[in-house]
Amino acid sequence: MSNNFKTVDASFFSQRAESVNNKEVYHFDKKKGHSITYYPVFPKSKKDGLIVELIETIQYCKINNVEYLKDDADITQYTGYLIIKHFTSLFDTLSKWSVENNIAYLKGLYDSGDFEVFFEEIFNTEEVDKVFNQLKDANKIADIYKQELNKQKQIIESEVNSDVLKEKALKQLPN
Repeated sequence: MSNNFKTVDASFFSQRAESVNNKEVYHFDKKKGHSITYYPVFPKSKKDGLIVELIETIQYCKINNVEYLKDDADITQYTGYLIIKHFTSLFDTLSKWSVENNIAYLKGLYDSGDFEVFFEEIFNTEEVDKVFNQLKDANKIADIYKQELNKQKQIIESEVNSDVLKEKALKQLPN
């Protein structure tokens, strides 16, 4: 059996990175020239940025009493919106908008039926699934971290006798 494998060099990985960062065009209305560019393959760094933005937006909504992102259905819908935002040419515009304006835009996309177009006609289902799987993995890690933090708090509460030291130790832990 002969070895038909080639040893890769740096250009191999550069070419793979370039292929992930290629965009394609989707035409909403060819006659009027309405089109959008999008990533058929979602770059990992953009998926990471999407998850960070989702976490920050959830925190913003909690702190500012925005009546959105309070349940799993809202979070799933907003994650879909962030997929549209991060993996299309809309990013440059939408990234400058406030959370409230992004939520309003999402609702407009949803009401017009255009939201579904992105997921039924434009984006590859496997790429969308990768985002949701990465989000699930991030949630698992966050849950493990939270459990460990709770264990540390319990140990401090039960093992430290000095109220002053207990208070200092608990302040050192994240909320």
